[in-house]
Amino acid sequence: MPSRRSGLAAGLVVGFVATLAGAAATGAALWFDDRLPRAVVRFADGWPFHGGLALLTGLLVGLALCAVRPRSLLLPPLAFLYGGAAGALGVLAAVTLDSAQGTVYPVGGRPQPGDAAELAAVFAEVARQWVAEPPKKAWTLWTLAALAGATAFLLVLRRVLRLRARDDAAVDAVDAVDAERGASASEPAVEEDDAEYRGAFEPVVPPRPATAQPGDLFTPRQD
Repeated sequence: MPSRRSGLAAGLVVGFVATLAGAAATGAALWFDDRLPRAVVRFADGWPFHGGLALLTGLLVGLALCAVRPRSLLLPPLAFLYGGAAGALGVLAAVTLDSAQGTVYPVGGRPQPGDAAELAAVFAEVARQWVAEPPKKAWTLWTLAALAGATAFLLVLRRVLRLRARDDAAVDAVDAVDAERGASASEPAVEEDDAEYRGAFEPVVPPRPATAQPGDLFTPRQD
């Protein structure tokens, strides 16, 4: 039976790409949240909005990893890290763009490709500050990271367990067939019947012997 791929190598590459895509989507959603209805964004202090955004980010990363048909048990923890990184990087990216207004690019404008180096420096400073001295809204970062990571983890874990169970069932079926063939091959051959061979067109019951035998022509008859 051919060996099944674990999907670990493909999962590492796909997970990294999905993390970047999820971070970009999360940052864009947070950056353009002013275009959404204020009642939606600010409802319940923003928990539903940010929680739904985290679930979508985790779904993006988790479904991307599920597409590689993962079988390695190392991929669910990696999915948690990838999902958490996508959520955290998205929040930091949105904060970076907001902090860079008026310094890197004009207020109300949009960053230009030539501002990439300065934006990277601002991003590093923002990340350092959020780790050293978390601001009042730091729960946004950890909420997105935790929910996105947990969503990706559960999706990939479910996929891994299903594929491994299917593979185990296939192996058990092949083993059962091989055992049955081995048992039939080890049975002793049936001995042939010692009866006289009968052709295809010979009757089952042999014909009765003749009651009278013809006599010799030269033997005188006895009356």
